[in-house]
This record gives sequence, structure tokens and C-alpha cells, in this order.
Amino acid sequence: EAIADVAKLMMNMVHQMLQQLRSDVLDKLGLSAALNDLLGSWQQRNAGINAVLQISGEIDDLGEHVAITVFRIIQECLTNVTRHASASRVMLKILREDRALSILVEDDGHGFNPQIETEGFGLAGMRERVEELRGKIFLDSASGEGTRVRVNFLITAVQ
Repeated sequence: EAIADVAKLMMNMVHQMLQQLRSDVLDKLGLSAALNDLLGSWQQRNAGINAVLQISGEIDDLGEHVAITVFRIIQECLTNVTRHASASRVMLKILREDRALSILVEDDGHGFNPQIETEGFGLAGMRERVEELRGKIFLDSASGEGTRVRVNFLITAVQ
């Protein structure tokens, strides 16, 4: 019985992890709704941080691969704010103009030195995702000055 309880608990944990990796809302309602849902649940866990999401332009027609990439980049940025920034404010902006898409995530936390290699996989994973879409990622951070992550790429018919 104890083994069955532990197995059930582990199954629930794996299910929750998979939910975080791939949002049902993303599949059913689109990227805008998925990002609003992600930010809402993040805000519940991080009530002391004021978070704002601004979306300009249409982002629900980006295609599955681009939408998942944008979702995961935002998700990783929010995770980094929670784990490392000690921020009181985070601003997320997504701008779509024709085929150009830009993402800006900015916090007022304590910042870090982006030249120093980190042990985690978060920033490296974001870079790989952005490069896969032939985009560019820019990190701007300094001790005591917060962090800005900016991502730019063009949306092509292949994506």
C-alpha cells in the first residue's frame, strides 16, 4: 500500500511537470491565452512580485514551433526571476510587426554578470531555441541593475 501511494504521488509529480512543459491552454486557446495563464499561475506563486504582460500585434497565428519556443522562453525567464533575481517587478513585452517578433523580459532584481558561465541549463536552452529559429538573444544585466532579456527573430513560412 505504501509503494502504491508513493507511485501515485510520483505519477502526479510527473504529470505536473509535463503540464508545465506543454500547456494545454497553448494547444487549445493559443499563445496569448497560454502566456496569460502562465503569468497568472506564476503570480500566485510569487505574490510579492508585480508582473505585467503586454502583447502588441497578433501572436496566435505563429505556428506550433514558434509558439512553443516563445512560451518556453517566457517560462524560463520567469523561472530565473523566481530563483535568482530577488525582484519586485517584472515586465514582459511581446511585439509582432509583420514577420518580426520581439520578446523583452525585464526585471528590477539584483542582476548578474552574463559573462560568467552558469551551471544551469536555462540560458543555454533559451539560446539554442532562439538560434534554431535563426534569431538573436541579448542579455543585459549588471549587479544591482536588474536583468533584460531581449529576443528578436523573423517569422518565416517554414516555422
